[in-house]
Amino acid sequence: MGFSSQNDYDNFIRILDEKVKNQKMKINSSLEEANSILGINYYTYVTCCNCGENWFLEMPDHSKRGYFLNKQGVGIYYAKKDEHDRKVKRNGLIILTIILIISIYKCI
Repeated sequence: MGFSSQNDYDNFIRILDEKVKNQKMKINSSLEEANSILGINYYTYVTCCNCGENWFLEMPDHSKRGYFLNKQGVGIYYAKKDEHDRKVKRNGLIILTIILIISIYKCI
């Protein structure tokens, strides 16, 4: 759902810039408005001049891939991310528990 690489993001930005120059998309300056629409912080949000739909751009930042999604897509993105984070925590606890059991068993 996110950008697959920095090169992918750079190519997307070139396309977005062209659409902004041709007045097909409008970059909105009000971050407060973007935050109120979704309830979370965004770097940039963009409105399509044809249909009026809002799109949200999160720039890549180290391990975060960033994305350009509509409101529904952002909700799905964060739901999947939250589920992934829960699985990672659960698996970490399972591994830690196994290590502790093995350590205690070897001491006995």
